[in-house]
Amino acid sequence: MSLNNPNKQGPSTPNNQQNQQKGPVGGRPSPAGRGGGRYQQRTNNPNQPLMNEAIKAPQVRLIGSDGQQHGIISTRDAIQQARNEDLDLVVIGMQNPPVAKIMDYGKYKFEKEKEEKEKKKKSKAQSVFKEVKMSARIDEHDKLVKQKWIQRWLEEGNKVRVVVQMRGREMQHPEIPRNILKGFLENLAEIGKPDQAPAIKQEGRMFSLHLAPVAISKK
Repeated sequence: MSLNNPNKQGPSTPNNQQNQQKGPVGGRPSPAGRGGGRYQQRTNNPNQPLMNEAIKAPQVRLIGSDGQQHGIISTRDAIQQARNEDLDLVVIGMQNPPVAKIMDYGKYKFEKEKEEKEKKKKSKAQSVFKEVKMSARIDEHDKLVKQKWIQRWLEEGNKVRVVVQMRGREMQHPEIPRNILKGFLENLAEIGKPDQAPAIKQEGRMFSLHLAPVAISKK
């Protein structure tokens, strides 16, 4: 009588062989399957320009790290030159062949981001106005209140847009909003100057006056 031995392994089947080769479920891929060193990692970001091995053109028009023109050379040789200097080969012009420069891309990116921040800062400062609106029927007391607001904003270094809105038949008397705005212009002349020409503009049913602090007003 034969007894079954629990430790005895049966013949190997194709399914058993496949299971043995799969390895642990959810395991990390082997280092060989990851691919890419520092150059490959830099080109995976779609916001970055083409650089190093991501440049597929066989040739490039090369500019050295010192700004010197090297003419058209093979992309492989250009990448090697960049590596010899421990720098990157970066495409800066999509031509035929593309124009590529040897540079420190990290430093280049930092300087570009700094320039963009400065541009945004200046653009924001030029485009933002404090604004005060009123109707053509504004009384003297309310004018004084509005004037104090404008004065405070100008003293704080802000530009101010003063708007007089017209309604219905008021449009038959354009001198009224013009006189209101002229009054602000004269009363605030020591701290604010017109930031546009002509000083008072009509836009449909609105009359406006742009004032800038005297220190930064246009000359």
